[in-house]
Amino acid sequence: MVQKDVRNLCDVLQMKLQNHFPNHAVKQVEGPPHPVGEGIYGKLVVQALRSDHVSGFLMWRNLETGQNYEGPSIQVDGMDDAPKQRLYEGFADGMLKVSTPPWEK
Repeated sequence: MVQKDVRNLCDVLQMKLQNHFPNHAVKQVEGPPHPVGEGIYGKLVVQALRSDHVSGFLMWRNLETGQNYEGPSIQVDGMDDAPKQRLYEGFADGMLKVSTPPWEK
């Protein structure tokens, strides 16, 4: 995996999450969250990332309660010559369908 591609995938997922949940501040952070605090921490676990395939899942952590939630793994396949942006958007849309953030439970 190329770090730039992972960053681009995270950017697309962040944008989709922010658009889907406009009442929540969705931002990217480097490294793990502080062990306690407020809010929800989401971590994208990328299992595979190629020009025609992406798979992974989201891990959520409620920083107030310490509870962890793991969403299901999904995979999205595309065409070799298709734009990566389309593949990333399809993956992010799939994540929104299957991985419910803890604030929605």
